Amino acid sequence: QESAFENSGIINFSDDLLEEQTVWTANGSIYVRAKKDAEVNIYTITGQLSKQVKVTEGETAIPMSRGLYIVRFDNVTRKVIVK
Repeated sequence: QESAFENSGIINFSDDLLEEQTVWTANGSIYVRAKKDAEVNIYTITGQLSKQVKVTEGETAIPMSRGLYIVRFDNVTRKVIVK
């Protein structure tokens, strides 16, 4: 079956892509979506470990103070801003 978007440049996302490990911020927290239990390390922009949290599979909210952080877990590294 041919997709209506096949040659439009629009990419159809599979469920696998939507369930990947992800990091984002909202409401004064860092949110982590993990595919399996993992240890999350959150560093200040100067490299000092700010928080270490064990998370389970799924989404976890980690409350943080405002600032710029580096989040590392399960081969994922992201820079985030908590407002």
